Amino acid sequence: MPRRSLFSTRWRWFGVVVVLAGLLAPASASAEPRERIHFDYSADPTCPSFDAFVEQVRAYTSRWGLAAPEEDTRRLRVTFAVTKADTVGTLEIASREQSAPRAPRTIVAPDCATVARGMAVAVAVAIDPAAILAGPGRTAERELTDELAEEELSAEVTEATPVEQRPSLPAPSSSAPPREPSPSSRRPVGPRTSAARFAIEGRLEVTSAVVDGLLPGALASIEVDPLAPADSSAPLRLPRWLRPTLALGIRQSISRKLERSTVATSFLWTAGVVRLCPVRLGVNDKLDITPCLESDVGVLTAEARGSADARRTSSFWLDLGVSVRVTWTISPAFYAGTGIALVAPLSRNWFELGTGELISRAPPVGGTLGGAFGWRF
Repeated sequence: MPRRSLFSTRWRWFGVVVVLAGLLAPASASAEPRERIHFDYSADPTCPSFDAFVEQVRAYTSRWGLAAPEEDTRRLRVTFAVTKADTVGTLEIASREQSAPRAPRTIVAPDCATVARGMAVAVAVAIDPAAILAGPGRTAERELTDELAEEELSAEVTEATPVEQRPSLPAPSSSAPPREPSPSSRRPVGPRTSAARFAIEGRLEVTSAVVDGLLPGALASIEVDPLAPADSSAPLRLPRWLRPTLALGIRQSISRKLERSTVATSFLWTAGVVRLCPVRLGVNDKLDITPCLESDVGVLTAEARGSADARRTSSFWLDLGVSVRVTWTISPAFYAGTGIALVAPLSRNWFELGTGELISRAPPVGGTLGGAFGWRF
């Protein structure tokens, strides 16, 4: 009888231990340290959303969480910039102890999805260098993860150790062949180069510089930007405001009828346009303000009807003007804008009836206002 009681007691204690172990195991797993991080994210609409990118990072490490605004912790800033040739992803890291962020890391690839995958690896390794032991098993991504992990560990050693006592990382095994850096981890080097870009623009406008009253019309032009940056991720060689452009175009008015006594006179204006804009003032990445010099050279035609001596006549036209253009970039290829100009006609021809009554004469100074839509390539 005592043996049976002792045996029962042992099994009872064994059950208690098993239950406690089952309860404590999840608690210990959930107690894994999680770093709180501020996350700034800026991307082109063609790139993954913030939530999608966060899920990509969590696929490699879950040892982090988003920090509340009042928390004093590390800040990660991720940006994706889509250019004509490729997509550039940039990662900046600022810790609590640093007054300025580390040197940014840049990944360049033909499309944003590829850059986002590589940048998710970079962010995961910056949070948790052990992320190289977890995450999706894609070979290319795992190679990139290994390289970024080595950079992360090297950066931590550099910041924490004096230069004269800086330890070197262990050399790779001689049996392992050297690994070529993946194309997506190569960073652009050197100053930004320039490549001429062109723009075709259509404009609807109205002017008071040609005849009495307002004369509506349209303008079609082609513009060349010889100093446009070929790569927006590299540093500038020239000041940002130094962006001279030259445009050539043609203006064509709609017929405007003026009546004097019993005579109706229709005016039609056709002119070639030359526009030079020496500088460009960028308010932000989307909005530009551009002062310009303009000149119109063409013909002003008047055709009178309603009198015995009515006839058609054409006169040479020349003017000079200054304008201010405001353009809003809708996408890398398209933009919309508006412009206003003060125009001084140099050929102020008289148009009058045989009786001497004045029909029209251009004012000393007139104004032009219009709205435009353009395509850059």
